Amino acid sequence: MNRRHIAALLVVSALVTGALVGCETNQFTRERYETLYTGLSAVDVELTLGTPTTKFSNSWTYINREPFYKAVIGFDENRLVSSMAWYDSEEMGDHPDSLNGSDPTEPPGDVLIDSRSGTSETIDRD
Repeated sequence: MNRRHIAALLVVSALVTGALVGCETNQFTRERYETLYTGLSAVDVELTLGTPTTKFSNSWTYINREPFYKAVIGFDENRLVSSMAWYDSEEMGDHPDSLNGSDPTEPPGDVLIDSRSGTSETIDRD
């Protein structure tokens, strides 16, 4: 093989490697969720399930849209898992989070959320 062939082979293999690394698989699955346990660190949760859909100071929510399922992971003051909850379309029924086309990270249209305090208030439209 001459130098051109080797250079071309290196370029092609670099492109293929880059394409494969760029393909991200969904880490948030029921199987991975089942490996979590009380006392696990927040870092280990993120390594296992990936980046959460939403992060609050003491809880993280993971949401998969199609098929719908979600998990809420609670943390104690030491950032260790203190609670875990799994929800899917079977358990949620017709709850708004499980409806196709809705955005479960957005509050319902009739709720006003104060971003400074985190409190919410139902708006009376009458």
